[in-house]
Amino acid sequence: MEKFDNKIIEESTIQLMKAIELDLTDENFKDTPERIGRMWNEICLPTEVIKERVKKYLSKTFPSTYDGMVVSKGIKAYSICGHHLLPIVLDVSIAYIPTKRVLGLSKLARLADVLAKRPLIQENYTDAIAQVLMEVLQPKGVGVFVDGIHYCQTMRGAKQQNATMSTMTVLGAFREDMKTREEFLKVIGK
Repeated sequence: MEKFDNKIIEESTIQLMKAIELDLTDENFKDTPERIGRMWNEICLPTEVIKERVKKYLSKTFPSTYDGMVVSKGIKAYSICGHHLLPIVLDVSIAYIPTKRVLGLSKLARLADVLAKRPLIQENYTDAIAQVLMEVLQPKGVGVFVDGIHYCQTMRGAKQQNATMSTMTVLGAFREDMKTREEFLKVIGK
C-alpha cells in the first residue's frame, strides 16, 4: 500500500470537525476532509513504504579508502508529534566514519526525511537513523544530533516559543572515543 485510505481519513475528519463545532455547510470547510486526506498522504507514509525506501537509499554504496569523518549537517526534516499530532521541525546532523564503503551524500538527507514520515518521538527518531546506518554501512562509528521545534510545546501546553529539544545518539567510535565525539560536535557547531 503506497498511500493511506483517504476515505477513512475523510470520515474521521468529519467527526472531528463536528466534535469541535465547525459548520460543515460553511463553504470554507466544505472541502476540508478531502484536503486533510491529501495532507496526511503527503506528510506521512505507510510503514512498509518507509522500510522499502530506507532499503533503496542504503542499498548502493561506493568503495573508498577515506577513513575520516563524513558529516552532513543542516538537514531539515518535518514530522508529526506522536503524542499530540502537531508538527515538528527537525534540524538533523549525521556523521559516520567509513570502513571501505561510503554512501552517496544525498542518501543521508533522504534517510533523515523518510524516517520522519510517521508520527514520532524525537528520541526514537534520532536513534533509528544511527542504528540503521550502523547496521547497513558497518562504519567505525555513527553520530546523529537532532534539534527539534515541537509545536506541542510552542503552541499548547508549556507555550515556550523559543524552546527546542536536542537529542544525540553516538555509536562505535563516537561513543568510545571522547575526542571523536567532541570533533563531531565542533563540526556541527554544538
